[in-house]
Amino acid sequence: MVDAFEAASGVHPGFRRNHAKGICVIGRFESSGNASQISSAVFFRPGSYPVIGRLSVVGANPSVNDTRGRLRSLALQMTAGDESWRMALNSIPVFFVNTPQALLEQLRASVPDPGASGPDVERMNAFRQAHPETRPFEEWMDSHRPSSGYDNAPYYSVNAFRFLDPRGNERLVRWRMEPETPFEPLSDEQIEHADPDLLSYRLVSKLAQASVRWHLIVTLSQPGDPVNDATQLWAREGHQEFDAGVLVIERQQPQMDGPCRDIDFNPLVLPSGIKPSDDPLLLARGAAYAESHRRRVQEAAGR
Repeated sequence: MVDAFEAASGVHPGFRRNHAKGICVIGRFESSGNASQISSAVFFRPGSYPVIGRLSVVGANPSVNDTRGRLRSLALQMTAGDESWRMALNSIPVFFVNTPQALLEQLRASVPDPGASGPDVERMNAFRQAHPETRPFEEWMDSHRPSSGYDNAPYYSVNAFRFLDPRGNERLVRWRMEPETPFEPLSDEQIEHADPDLLSYRLVSKLAQASVRWHLIVTLSQPGDPVNDATQLWAREGHQEFDAGVLVIERQQPQMDGPCRDIDFNPLVLPSGIKPSDDPLLLARGAAYAESHRRRVQEAAGR
């Protein structure tokens, strides 16, 4: 899988194989205690928990123009004693494909021909025709303009997870980070101006004035919800939701020497009280994250 990312996007030594361009963020999670009835995880007990995170754009190029990508990502690591919770969230609530095999096919279809500047259009069209599950993602992309900042975008777990309550009852959930900053789409002027560091510059400016905040909203599944298919949305209506607390980002630091640099934001690093679902994409992510981490650490060390 990591070889396929490199073949499709090139190798930039010392950087992540995807989401290479990003910025470290530091803050805390202020738990409301509201979700303690559906999960025994320590992070749902009332209190404040330190957070190291990373905001990024998609792609392997660490110099990519911020206004060119439509997807933003938020990765987090919360800690409480020996417990750790890592998240990898995207600004789009569905994924492009629903199996590791399909993702590998998509990456291989994206490999440019020698001398070409991008993927072969016919090859990519053939992939889409063979994988109709890509349509919800593409429809969302077509109908939703990207946010003008990291701070005003929602971020979604995309995959489902299992919550275990204090009595051992199990519930399947998804969650999202809902921003307190009102959503504002990227404007035509911003796209035309094409500031290559628009997102990070806006975040730095915001944090110089005040903290940036999101609410962690946990959504319980209902019968019939696709809990093992990341390409399918759950309806926003009729689901029970819990405001589990507030993510407060207080400061930022460049990723080259920031605390997020060496963290592998593997979403399978979960605290007691949370387990992965049977989603095949989720279960495959750990190995790919670890291999990407191994390669970039070795490259940074000059080995």
